[in-house]
Amino acid sequence: MNWYGLDQKDFAPGGLDLQPLGALAARVVALGFNCVRLPWSLQLFRDDPPVARDVLSANADLWPRDAPAPRSTAVMDATVNALDDAGLMVVLDNHVGRADWCCDERDGDGLWYNSEYSEDDWISTWAMVAARYRGRV
Repeated sequence: MNWYGLDQKDFAPGGLDLQPLGALAARVVALGFNCVRLPWSLQLFRDDPPVARDVLSANADLWPRDAPAPRSTAVMDATVNALDDAGLMVVLDNHVGRADWCCDERDGDGLWYNSEYSEDDWISTWAMVAARYRGRV
């Protein structure tokens, strides 16, 4: 199945405002899926922006006590870990450079690089992501 959101401006998988992350992962398994595709943006890892608390309102455990808002990489880490803990394979998909809706002539994401994120940015980010999740996905 596909779980959108880490590639969008909220920097979080859809539904974390409605259900706990573990419950969503368990639901994926209960529905008979064994694999989740997680699209993500280069911006998520290169800028590590904060995630609005209302986007995570059903997941208070993702809110760090000492920070005004959780960071996007922490939310992705928690998502990958929850899916892996549920026995699901995770396919990481660098879907876009800048977090936003994709796939039209205006977004500039026709290739793996664009005017905002160079090919070197893409390669170095993928290397970091691969090292970060090695053994988990």
